[in-house]
Amino acid sequence: MTTQLATIPATHKIPKVGTPRSAGWDDFAPGPFPRSFELTVTPDDIERWCRLYEDDPGLYVEHAPHYILYYAGQSIVAPLRDISAGFARFRAEFIAPVPRDRPMEISGEVLSKYRRRGRGYIEWQIEARAGGELIQRNARTWYFQATEEQLEGLEERSREIPAPAAESAERLGPLSLHLAQERMNYFEGPGEHNGHTDVASARERGQPGPVAQGAFAMGLIARMMRDRFGEGFVSGGELDIHFTRTVWSEESIEVRGAILENSDGRAHCRVWAEKEGGEEVVVGTASARL
Repeated sequence: MTTQLATIPATHKIPKVGTPRSAGWDDFAPGPFPRSFELTVTPDDIERWCRLYEDDPGLYVEHAPHYILYYAGQSIVAPLRDISAGFARFRAEFIAPVPRDRPMEISGEVLSKYRRRGRGYIEWQIEARAGGELIQRNARTWYFQATEEQLEGLEERSREIPAPAAESAERLGPLSLHLAQERMNYFEGPGEHNGHTDVASARERGQPGPVAQGAFAMGLIARMMRDRFGEGFVSGGELDIHFTRTVWSEESIEVRGAILENSDGRAHCRVWAEKEGGEEVVVGTASARL
């Protein structure tokens, strides 16, 4: 007997029912998520995603954008739909092209809970499969304001940031994107009211504007790697980035990379995003098959 999976949208949050609460620290424990879901990327999803990232939808006649499964990692917490935490890290293994108009099964697990400098961190991972074939793994880490009691006994971890590349290293990019409030609102979807869309509340708190979504830097770096390595990144690429500084509404980001070495049939790169003035806001590593 086949179990019918609940469906989740590809490029939006799950529908809002009533007044849902945000997912917090105590909602997560290491181990598998209780539910799996079905997700299908449609042509409309591809058009929307390409509009968000100024990508070319003409590139995706046979497959969907390799970085389009961001929202799947959000929706794995359903029926909860928002996360009361900050985005700290994103990792992905791009194993095979993401299909379009073909259902995928999305499953996931909480990998770990740990602490760093008085904050609590939770990392969870999803896997996307089509017809039983593993298409992609991606994982995200969030930081929570947790009490000392909640953090008691958890492993203390450090964050490893790659050193700058040598001046002689081959450069990748740049690609840039202006994070206008309109673009941020469009990413969240109609009727969403949160820290990415509420301009008045942000200014009341003394911020220059709402906080821009870290997913923009992730997608732009994934685009840059695809532009340079093609199928070597889409089917066999890896990405591991840390979000180190806040980007605000109406700021622009520029992503760049440098090839550190070619070994074992792979190009190993340092990748990063800067905002005005050259301040790094995202930094990490990526690799692709040669």
